[in-house]
Amino acid sequence: MGLVATYVDADTFTVVGDRTADFVVNRKVRCDCGVDGYKYGVVSASAFGATTSVDLTANSDNLTANLTDVDWSVVKTGAAGNIPLHSHIDEDTGGTSVFSAVPVNIVQANALNIQTDKVRARDGDGLYLVDDGDNGLFIEDGGNVFLGDTANAEMTQGLTINQGASDNEILALKSSDVAHGCTSVAETDTFMFLQKVEAAAGGLWMCGLKDADGGNYGSLSFLGLLGENVDTTKTSAGRALIEIQGGQISGTATDDVVADGNVLNVMCKRSGAWDTLFIVDEDGDLFADGGVGSTNMVTLYDEYDDAHLVRAFDLARSRGQGIIKSEFDSFLKYNEDTLVELGILGAPVKDGGLTNVTRLQQLLCGTVWQLYTRLEEALRRLTLAESQLKLLEV
Repeated sequence: MGLVATYVDADTFTVVGDRTADFVVNRKVRCDCGVDGYKYGVVSASAFGATTSVDLTANSDNLTANLTDVDWSVVKTGAAGNIPLHSHIDEDTGGTSVFSAVPVNIVQANALNIQTDKVRARDGDGLYLVDDGDNGLFIEDGGNVFLGDTANAEMTQGLTINQGASDNEILALKSSDVAHGCTSVAETDTFMFLQKVEAAAGGLWMCGLKDADGGNYGSLSFLGLLGENVDTTKTSAGRALIEIQGGQISGTATDDVVADGNVLNVMCKRSGAWDTLFIVDEDGDLFADGGVGSTNMVTLYDEYDDAHLVRAFDLARSRGQGIIKSEFDSFLKYNEDTLVELGILGAPVKDGGLTNVTRLQQLLCGTVWQLYTRLEEALRRLTLAESQLKLLEV
């Protein structure tokens, strides 16, 4: 139990005897207010009359009428960084320093508050939590939080991280559930991190990592949700649920992308290198890797009758709806299964099969070429027949 104390008001208490030598200015105290809990403060003044009257600083916790006793601290570092409490058995027996299992309340001489459940700055200059090299956290008046920085004119409320000249992760998310093993990229329990694309230039690299304990998808996934019907405009002014924007920088502003500049590309790693598979350029042109190696895309399906494949595709995708059949449909050589086998459809349409656009384009190119060669052959035969007919007439 501490020294018996009597409540006077929210900032003042008294103790029996002359205790002015104990309750000196800037000494920290803990006041037991019974059902109201412990109240912490710092001594601003003490004076002895019939009893010792002790005043606390204005930013100390308010005392209550349930005050019973007080402890005061010895201001030096104790075990595990705690502050020892100088407690008393009774009013006449000297006490011993006992280290608290929980750090007691500390109020610095400059009025920085470290209370039981909060840390408060002394004024509007903000609060620093730093190491002995002044590296750490700064909370600006108003709530902005900074790591490695103290200001951001473009931010009203948020978090700013400045990693200085460091070039590795600036933000990482971890989980004890994750163990992907790809430690050449990130620690094994990291499932997402942000990093510069290039050390000296910036850009954002977002990386998601997933181990083999779940489904074979979703290392990095985006979801956009809208509380109204999404825009259906199909012009250059159209908007969408998920949007990707790209532009160039000119001075302090954004600028147009250079003519034919690549705006978006999709890459994958194959044969030990990161290869581009798909590009969207500045004027909306789409470029795709045909994925057929050294095979000429135009002759990819030369062993097939391409027009029959095109018709089979038309019938499969329409599922017989809106298609006017002709007598020639009964002579079709191929069906939906052939389209799946050739990779033009990812699966039967009834199973949700998607169209392989690049393979379909290759088929259409091949169809045009086949028709051209057949027309040329027919034209040559017709020309030869006409010549022979003229000879017979002569």
